[in-house]
Amino acid sequence: MRAKKRSKRTDDKVKVTPTSQLIARYHALEKRLARETDAIVRAQLKAEQEELGGLATYQDSSLQGSDKTKGGQTAKWSVKQLIELQGKISMRVLDVGAIEGTAYAKQSTWLDVTYLDLNPRADHVIKGDFLTFPPETDKQEDKFDMICLSLVINFVGDIKARADMVRRAHRLLRDNGLLFIVLPLPCLENSRYLNSPRFEAILATLGFARIRQHDSAKLTHWLFRRTQAGNTTAWPRREVRAGAKRNNFVLIV
Repeated sequence: MRAKKRSKRTDDKVKVTPTSQLIARYHALEKRLARETDAIVRAQLKAEQEELGGLATYQDSSLQGSDKTKGGQTAKWSVKQLIELQGKISMRVLDVGAIEGTAYAKQSTWLDVTYLDLNPRADHVIKGDFLTFPPETDKQEDKFDMICLSLVINFVGDIKARADMVRRAHRLLRDNGLLFIVLPLPCLENSRYLNSPRFEAILATLGFARIRQHDSAKLTHWLFRRTQAGNTTAWPRREVRAGAKRNNFVLIV
């Protein structure tokens, strides 16, 4: 009997580079900061982040390690979906974690994009935290047609704040607006607590229905449509995969 061909995705080893190590270390410190309440320990963790070069160096590493994903191929994928779904109609877009604010530059004739980042690298990118900016409004004309959270949710160390970001996107979007989420593929393919079906179900609870999804070699892309209301299902931390080499990425509601 012929043996089944093993999946290349699960068998291939992830190449470890100095850039990927720096990103991983910065992420680990960010997660510890989200949990730590002792002022002295928090200061030590922040000092270690600064020794790594701080947020600016993290951004440089992110751009170097994914220059064809962050603001590149990810945006191309979302634009392709938009054109297939509704053509090149005018849309008001919020791109969170934009860094240099170039992701949708080629679509400026029909996409009116507001770029937002904690540490902007260009004058046209607004400095701000998505959990507090932009201000919320009840006026449909002041809301967005699409919000992009590309490689953003996985950066947040506070696991409760991850769902808060999705909830806030729901409040900032117009009726039937779109939410574009990109995560590193291991967040769903190698997480101890999260897989694609569970992720989709959690987003449904938060008021979003999946309309498009695509996995590349390193990333998982999701396009959701805002629904009027979610549901009250609770999603606590629960193991969905066993194994010592799993990561602990999780989204809880």
